[in-house]
Amino acid sequence: MKLKILRSHTRHLRVRDIERIMLGSEPFRTYGFDKKSCRKIINNNRKNEILIAKLKNDIVGFAIYETTFLNGYYLKLIAIDPSQRSIGIGNKLMTALENEILKKKKKVLYLCVTDFNRRAQKFYKKRGYKKVGRLTNYAKKGIDEFLMRKVFKT
Repeated sequence: MKLKILRSHTRHLRVRDIERIMLGSEPFRTYGFDKKSCRKIINNNRKNEILIAKLKNDIVGFAIYETTFLNGYYLKLIAIDPSQRSIGIGNKLMTALENEILKKKKKVLYLCVTDFNRRAQKFYKKRGYKKVGRLTNYAKKGIDEFLMRKVFKT
């Protein structure tokens, strides 16, 4: 597998790539994402950083993050093409992001994970993230988010 992780900005991410990846995925469908929501992601995140996972010439995943959140970074969104799951793309995106944090001498990475997304919770726990809070009805009534964080030794 010839996977490349590229550091970029959201302007390099095409709407059709976001739609293909997000609209085929949970929890995005449960949250009611549609094509309009996908366009908003690009427009609302122009100042944020992004890591893009490319397999050959296809975008197969991305992570959007803020670099000025408290004393660290905040992972706003990570999404992997449903047809490319379980082959290490999410792991490589997270490793690239964590390496950037260490390089910039930041101390913490925060993220939210949906209460029903047990697979993601297990993934983050395995990588050393700990639950530090619960956000009740955070983005949609009836769905909670867990705030998780990983503290790095700098």
